[in-house]
Amino acid sequence: MESARGALMGRFLDCNYNDREVVKDIVLTKFNKFSEIKAHKVTIELHSLEDQVRISLYRKEEPLCFFAFTAFPNNFTIAVSTSTFVYPRFRNLGVGTALQKVKKKVCKALDIQMLLATVNVTNESEIHILKKHGWKIAGRTNTVYLFSKTIKTK
Repeated sequence: MESARGALMGRFLDCNYNDREVVKDIVLTKFNKFSEIKAHKVTIELHSLEDQVRISLYRKEEPLCFFAFTAFPNNFTIAVSTSTFVYPRFRNLGVGTALQKVKKKVCKALDIQMLLATVNVTNESEIHILKKHGWKIAGRTNTVYLFSKTIKTK
């Protein structure tokens, strides 16, 4: 049985070069369809220590945004969105919305059926984007919301 650590990254490492290029193409195409700012380049970084996949988008050589996720321990159909970031100069231009659509597409490609995310209760912009895209509040502490989103894989 595959251990939790390495499960998500293994899906990317098992892909041959062409498959990874297809994932990059899907990310770029989907992002550019929904964002006013057009991306020119996508990178996929694999961080083995955290079993984390980070996908970054660039406008020419300037970073636009990135998101990262990791496999949920002992359940490979669930991933945790560990970070989503839009560089300040590209905010309020549809980049956050495009990232949500890209995340969904990547999850479908990896057979991930649910995403989880924690968000500081003061991060109003991220809370707004998540709610706008169908994420539900699954729990809350004094400082953090736990959000969840079901991904329809069919």
